[in-house]
Amino acid sequence: MNVGLVYPNEGRKEKALHVGLASVAAFARRTHPDVRITVLDTRIAGPKRVERFLSAGHRLVGITAMAGIFKQVLSVARRIKERDPSTVVCVGGPYATTLGRDMLEHEDIDIVVLGEGEETFSEVIGRMKQGADLRGVAGLVHRGPDGTIIEGPARSPIRSIDDLPMPAYDLFDMDAYPVHRIVTSRGCPYKCTFCSSAVVWEHRWKKRSPESLVDEMEYLVKEHGRKTFFFNDDSFNMSMDRAEQICDQLIARKLNVLWSTPLRADRITDALAAKMKQAGCYNVGIGIESANNALLARMKKDTTIEQITQGIRTFRRHGIEVLGQFLIGNIGETWQTFRETLDYALSSELDFVLFYSVVPYRGTEQWDHIRANGRFLHHVMHEFQDVEPRILFETPEFTHAERLEAIRLTKAHGFYVDDNRMSLVFDYGRSMAKHFQRALPPKAGNALYLAMKRVYREHLRNTLIKH
Repeated sequence: MNVGLVYPNEGRKEKALHVGLASVAAFARRTHPDVRITVLDTRIAGPKRVERFLSAGHRLVGITAMAGIFKQVLSVARRIKERDPSTVVCVGGPYATTLGRDMLEHEDIDIVVLGEGEETFSEVIGRMKQGADLRGVAGLVHRGPDGTIIEGPARSPIRSIDDLPMPAYDLFDMDAYPVHRIVTSRGCPYKCTFCSSAVVWEHRWKKRSPESLVDEMEYLVKEHGRKTFFFNDDSFNMSMDRAEQICDQLIARKLNVLWSTPLRADRITDALAAKMKQAGCYNVGIGIESANNALLARMKKDTTIEQITQGIRTFRRHGIEVLGQFLIGNIGETWQTFRETLDYALSSELDFVLFYSVVPYRGTEQWDHIRANGRFLHHVMHEFQDVEPRILFETPEFTHAERLEAIRLTKAHGFYVDDNRMSLVFDYGRSMAKHFQRALPPKAGNALYLAMKRVYREHLRNTLIKH
């Protein structure tokens, strides 16, 4: 049985391995060693590779779906069905989980995986191999033979992600990716009103052991070359003790790699920051969202701007770059709170600043609040990313005109970059740096990478970004 997996992200900001698809592939291969699995990443695949994939005779194709790429999901599904209408098209991922059975309004989609995909997708393969009906598969919504929509029971979460096999990196063109992406944990226990993470993970946080994580990093360096690492988590330091243990492992094994991660600024100490730096951390990303404490409380961020500021200073004190990310137009935002946030960004000690317009997701408190108290200006979620300027709703306290002016001001300061210019330039820089990291000894390669990054930052300061 031939099974295909697709990441339809042509034209996206950067070349990045989809770790979730790699994990689904690894689990399916372990459960069904007789199945042949091929992967298509449209961001790096040329026309010939796409044609080979479409002509491979897959019985089942799984496509990952996020809101920003859903039009491409539909395009890929249509092309698959045009080649062979009998091919079963399965869609999974965050957007599929958010919309659930509504996904089946699109005729080229046959089944939808909700939540974690490893066990569900593998069970679908097993049923198809046996010629059995899909009715009753937990975590699955599908269209029956008569066109009725059948929804299985909820699937219990995977208890231990350490029990999952290592992602099937060998199925991907690893040399095409400038950075190694790796997952150290899944989910988040916090309940931020704007975040769609809870739709998938239900406020659960599941961690990998430090040993298994660093084992995987060693494998990637050995088998796929030395690159910088990005920890693809909601927050690396949810457990500060575990974060320290990971650093201890990296230091003890002398892996000598550079890495970057998202995290919470209020969960840091001088001791942990120093250890992170020693272990190779050079950059962290913080979701600050707003500089107004009342607004942070309404978002349920469970932090204050004073705690965030202290965290930024701690990282800077230990030589770790800090990226601060802010939202325009969250629940309770007014023109005054926006200006307070912009003023904070201008006067902060952040190395990089990015502002984003709020994108509402169904299933979040933010979505419900807008429906009750605001006005949606656009109604199809997978078209939100195409709206320019990206003003998707307004509220009485923060009007469309004020949101438009907020975007104009942040653009004037170089903080709001809604196209791909900055990401494409960084993508090119990372790709170039990857070759130096492989050619030079680890410490020399790391030093050159950081030096190139500083040159990029100073050059971009006067072109694409100004801070």
